[in-house]
Amino acid sequence: MESNNSKQRPMKQYLEWLEKQIDFCLEDKTMQREHWAFCRAYEKFKSLETTTESEELTSHIAESEELTPHIEYYDNGNVRIKGQNNSKGQREGIWEFFYENGNIQKRSPYKEGRRDGIEEIFYENGNIECRTSYEKGIWNGDEERFYSNPGNIRIRIPYKGTHLLREIS
Repeated sequence: MESNNSKQRPMKQYLEWLEKQIDFCLEDKTMQREHWAFCRAYEKFKSLETTTESEELTSHIAESEELTPHIEYYDNGNVRIKGQNNSKGQREGIWEFFYENGNIQKRSPYKEGRRDGIEEIFYENGNIECRTSYEKGIWNGDEERFYSNPGNIRIRIPYKGTHLLREIS
């Protein structure tokens, strides 16, 4: 018979992973929506940790939410890509892409291998270049493009799916 302790291990790992995601999103002010989603998930699973239902949930999480880190490097040793894959080999959570000089190039949230949330693309100097909202891999919401000097929006393009919602002048 399997001990209760071994059944709780995947739940503990999942809660630790959620804590890391919450901390990351809290540091990045543009990730507020994701931050609150992770907080809600954390509270839900934390409350289930002591219930008898947690045994079933733990085995489900262990099967469907095993995450493995994915890191690629440039020849100079700097990180090129950093993210994690789910048990199906799909991108999951926040993926970051970097310029060879180490500055962030792109930050993309993924769910089950598809972009889901707000993706940000950066100029090589570190300033935001573009911010695009995705839902289940499809554009959804405004795409904002910025000038290379910080904070000045150059253009805002509203999308719903692949459809432009209004003419851009």
